Amino acid sequence: MTFTGTYVDAKEQSASFSQYKMSVKRTWVKEKADLMSLLGNIKTKLATYRLKDYEPPKELSPATLDLEWGALLKAENARSIKINQKIRE
Repeated sequence: MTFTGTYVDAKEQSASFSQYKMSVKRTWVKEKADLMSLLGNIKTKLATYRLKDYEPPKELSPATLDLEWGALLKAENARSIKINQKIRE
């Protein structure tokens, strides 16, 4: 993310970031919740029928998903801070 150094640019970046959070990010949050629910359902059904437990590949595991999600939240926070600092300048 680069700024041209103007207040107008910082406000445009802020509006763009807000739009991202209301559209793309909301979709991702919903998909994440759906995936966690589906994984829980799979594990429950496997346990009910005494089948071998399902373990997703390491790169698709809930722990990896949580790490990546945390990295996304940190990056979003850093961008928000930078945008707000430029607006205050």
